[in-house]
Amino acid sequence: MAEIRRTVAEQAPGRRTIRGAGAEMMPDAQRLLGRMADGHAGLWRTLARALGLDHPTAERLVWQLVDAGLAEVEQIRDRKGDWQPVRWRLTPEGMARSQAQPKDDRLAGEISEFVGQFEHSTTAVRNHPVLQQIVAWLSSEGQTASQRTQRVVLAVARELTDGRQPMERVLAVALFGNSKALRLADLREDLTRAFGRPAEHVLRRHAVAVRTYGGFSFTISGERIGGLWSRPWLALTEATLGGMTDLTVDGDTLVTIENLTCFERYVDEGCPDGQVVLWTGGFLGEAEIRWVQRLLVAGIRQVRHWGDLDPDGLAILLHVESVAGIPVRPLRMTAGLLKTALARELTDRDREALQRQASEGGPVAELALGILARGSKVEQEAWYVGK
Repeated sequence: MAEIRRTVAEQAPGRRTIRGAGAEMMPDAQRLLGRMADGHAGLWRTLARALGLDHPTAERLVWQLVDAGLAEVEQIRDRKGDWQPVRWRLTPEGMARSQAQPKDDRLAGEISEFVGQFEHSTTAVRNHPVLQQIVAWLSSEGQTASQRTQRVVLAVARELTDGRQPMERVLAVALFGNSKALRLADLREDLTRAFGRPAEHVLRRHAVAVRTYGGFSFTISGERIGGLWSRPWLALTEATLGGMTDLTVDGDTLVTIENLTCFERYVDEGCPDGQVVLWTGGFLGEAEIRWVQRLLVAGIRQVRHWGDLDPDGLAILLHVESVAGIPVRPLRMTAGLLKTALARELTDRDREALQRQASEGGPVAELALGILARGSKVEQEAWYVGK
């Protein structure tokens, strides 16, 4: 029989990690390992809920995995001087072994039940574009996805069905017993396919709000709100965008600005009367797109964009134009900025993207050619250097 041994790794005063090796994996622990692939770490106090067991059984099986070298337990010293477990996690070998275990058939049943219920839901639920995409994904491509991904997608679908905004850390606790056990970055590609749009537009850490300023006003909950009321920006949440009525604009020009610092400086300079200014934060999200479309209906006829003089900055300008459906002219994006000390040399990827943008013509072709000719790129903050 192999020798069972545990080691103690001191992390800091009053904190240590217990690791093991040498033990055989018992059948019950092996079945548990298959479920742990969907949550490779968690808080000890939520161990039973995360694993679907009573607490004594969950603890016993996790310690079996520790002795087999497939899990480790982090402990802290309490006020009495005793060591108490606070967190568990699978080791790299444990993660590899867990992903090779047979899948839990209960999840397949839950997915089948949800898809069946969706077909008999209210019209509003059946017409929800994200739910439609999720159901299609669960019924096809999603069947070969990891159980971890399937669990997250199913949980998101249930939240949407109940009319709630899925929040990353809330789902992490509900599914895996630890607010940090679910990282959107780890599943972004799969979730984006499941949702049919960028994953962060559906599963979020916090509410989304448009940051905007300028000559506009609207009514909500019986109150008239003006776009100059909060400086340097007014935050319009999705609920506000959905609930506002009687939106009017004082002028006909929208200015979109990629960088938040430049957005705030532009407002503080005293943007021209009547202009509406919008921070894009990169490519427009769903809330920003909705705001742009509302402004166009209200009377905006011109759009100017200020962004970085690089391929991504030009791509964002083109994206704004595709959303607005009208020509977008660059603002403060002048070739002279490429001569500043802040300019950086183009990469091969930059050159390829710029050559493609130049060949496609349109509002960025001249800028793309200018950047290529100079061989450098620069961020929009360079506008303020020396001023």
